[in-house]
Amino acid sequence: MRDHTRHGTADVNRRPLVTIVLPTFNRASFLPDAFASIEKRTFSDWELVVVDAGSTDSTRDAVSAFAASREQSVRYVYQTNQGPAAARNCGVREAQTPYLAFFDSDDLWLPDYLMRGVTALEANPDIDWVFSACTIVDFESGRTVDPNTFYISDRERPFLTLAAEAREGHVRAIVDRRALEYQVAHGLYCGPQNSIIRRTVFAHSTFPEHLRVGEDQLLVMSARAHGARLAYDCEPNVLYRLHDSNSSSASTAQSSERLVKAFGPLVAALQRFPAECPLTRDEQRALNKRVGGEYFWHLGYNAYWRNGRRREALEMFGRGLAAWPWDIAAWKTYVLSTLKTAVQGSVE
Repeated sequence: MRDHTRHGTADVNRRPLVTIVLPTFNRASFLPDAFASIEKRTFSDWELVVVDAGSTDSTRDAVSAFAASREQSVRYVYQTNQGPAAARNCGVREAQTPYLAFFDSDDLWLPDYLMRGVTALEANPDIDWVFSACTIVDFESGRTVDPNTFYISDRERPFLTLAAEAREGHVRAIVDRRALEYQVAHGLYCGPQNSIIRRTVFAHSTFPEHLRVGEDQLLVMSARAHGARLAYDCEPNVLYRLHDSNSSSASTAQSSERLVKAFGPLVAALQRFPAECPLTRDEQRALNKRVGGEYFWHLGYNAYWRNGRRREALEMFGRGLAAWPWDIAAWKTYVLSTLKTAVQGSVE
């Protein structure tokens, strides 16, 4: 079933500059705050596409109520639940504007977010992707958990050490050839919720729809491998709100099945990546280290060992060390786990 309706009084023949893609699933209670955040923009040349991924709550009514009073175009698209990547890709296909921004329904944008990002893209035609820092806050209390995601206790994230040049629009353009290597190894911290991206990027790169974690990371890797240039704004312009249902803050003490279902496809996608986008020696080395870590820690330790499935854990440990045999902490864990299993026997 696909429901495609259009609301708003904007001139349908005039194309705005930005399409805001808002994927959502059974989060009608979050939508009033989300819409209020969008409505407070200092930049108003946008359209909104809400992709409802199979909600059974009052999501459609909430969208209709918001759209009724807006001059901007607000479109509602319904599709069965195929995951967040499929919802975002649906929004990309709906867009015909030069730029896309992705709004997660539980987060908030600060008033100048769109203005700063679009200004930077308009002023720098060679930049394809602008992203800003986030501030992490607790949803219930509003307490600031992390004032700026580009730093850890006042220390720069690794990507901030990449060569970059100051550009118009309060951004720094990454000009370092190691950008893809750093994305694989450390991350560039440019998730969809804090990024404004030229639509041309999606001519060759999309969110991998079979992934439930890491799909945004694979998109960045693909975009960079195809030559996309990124720039960042160190000023936090997005509030990332922590709450119990954050997919990205899920506990590592989940069932083996859930963790394997999430991280197994991610590891497979990482291993396939060089066949789709050839890598330099350093980029391949970074990928090997990443694959080794995913096998060892996410699959071996969190999915299997912590859930008492030692035989499978040792198998994943072995795969991780085969991919990246220079992890001292992994070797220590492997030796101790092997000894413990030999003494106590396998617990299934």
